[in-house]
Amino acid sequence: MNSSVKTVYIAGPITSDPAYQEKFCEAEMALYRAGMCPMNPADIMYPADVKGVDYDTILACCLNLVSKCDAIAMMPGWRKSKGAKAELQRHIKSRDPWTCVIFELDMYPDPTSKRPHQYSTIITRFDGLEAWRAEHGLDDY
Repeated sequence: MNSSVKTVYIAGPITSDPAYQEKFCEAEMALYRAGMCPMNPADIMYPADVKGVDYDTILACCLNLVSKCDAIAMMPGWRKSKGAKAELQRHIKSRDPWTCVIFELDMYPDPTSKRPHQYSTIITRFDGLEAWRAEHGLDDY
């Protein structure tokens, strides 16, 4: 992977997905294996949520973190996640659209694993916001 990308924020559904911890952990490991330093919001969300910190406060912490990362990695289901969409918007607004790096993660259940909720992950990289928009036909980002 490109050495200009060091930190990558992982964005995806958390509150609507009971298996979010396993999926975010797999995404974190896949990005780590690809030579990046992943920032996993599930590590923030879970302990804060257990301690009673409200959603808006947690999201504010996540939005601050995503704006400081070199790239963002979008997990499956992100379009249905209010938080992931807000994180993507913040990432895009915090950098030049031509140098914006967006990763898309495709995750599949691993049929060879004996553990439940084990996934295989494919990482696709988009250099620049226009490349990502063209791939998805999105004009609202």
